[in-house]
Amino acid sequence: MTITAEQLEKYSQEEKEEVYNKICADLALVAPLIAAVEEVGYADKKWGGIQHDGKEESIASMIIFMEKCLADAKKELWGGEFRDARSLDNIRKVAGLALATMRAFGTVRRGDMPRQEG
Repeated sequence: MTITAEQLEKYSQEEKEEVYNKICADLALVAPLIAAVEEVGYADKKWGGIQHDGKEESIASMIIFMEKCLADAKKELWGGEFRDARSLDNIRKVAGLALATMRAFGTVRRGDMPRQEG
C-alpha cells in the first residue's frame, strides 16, 4: 500500500512518531494490521483498488459490504468445525474494507470530529 506525500503532510512529525510508538508498544496490533493490509491488497487485485473504491463505490456501499461480512461472521459462530477461524476470516474482511474506505474517502482522527450543537 502506498501513502502519498500529500497524505503524509496532514500529520505532524510528532503525530507520526506517536503512532509508531503506539504500534511498537503494543506489538499484538502488528499481526491484525498486517492481515488487514493484506486483505486490502487482495481486494485491490480483485476489484481495482482505490480507483474502484473511490469512483465505483460510496461510503454507504462500503458500510453495506462491512455489514454483510459481520453478519457472515456472526452466522459462522453457530457453525460446526473451525467456526472461530471462519468468523475471524470475515472480521479480517471488515478490517480490510474499513481501511480501503478510509483510504478512498479520508479519515477522521479521534478528537477531530466536529461536535453537533444542540
